Amino acid sequence: MDAECLAIDPGYEESGFVWLYGKRITAKGIHKNADLKQILVDIAKKCPGLTFVVEKMVCYGRPVGQETLDTCIFIGRLVEALGEDRVKLMSRVEVKQRLCHQSTKIKDSILRQVLIDRYGPSKQKAIGTVKSPGPLHGVKSHEWAALALAEAYRESLK
Repeated sequence: MDAECLAIDPGYEESGFVWLYGKRITAKGIHKNADLKQILVDIAKKCPGLTFVVEKMVCYGRPVGQETLDTCIFIGRLVEALGEDRVKLMSRVEVKQRLCHQSTKIKDSILRQVLIDRYGPSKQKAIGTVKSPGPLHGVKSHEWAALALAEAYRESLK
């Protein structure tokens, strides 16, 4: 399915995004939250049909720290700035269920391997090298989580 979406993995100070069209990453990056919010607002104005997928926080019954609360505030600011009708919220648990079809207790390394398999099927084809880059070449930290979010959103449309 060639669904287009821009997925955001929010953090308390900086966040990552991946803009996915079909199986092609058209843009990606990691920015300070204030900068990213402005970038996304500008994109939203230029692309009125684009869906934004944001990872939401869920309660696990454990205490949380200030960083988690700051991330929640940033998520709310994104939803407000981009418009509730354009933002789809998806939890990390839902991402794991959609992409791994098994336990939600899987580690991020397994989720990363699932993405490599989808775009590869080998690491060499998916990531590649500097001389021969694959579709996932240069994806790092928050961008992996955003890519997983985008792929889970695509799965939800099937």
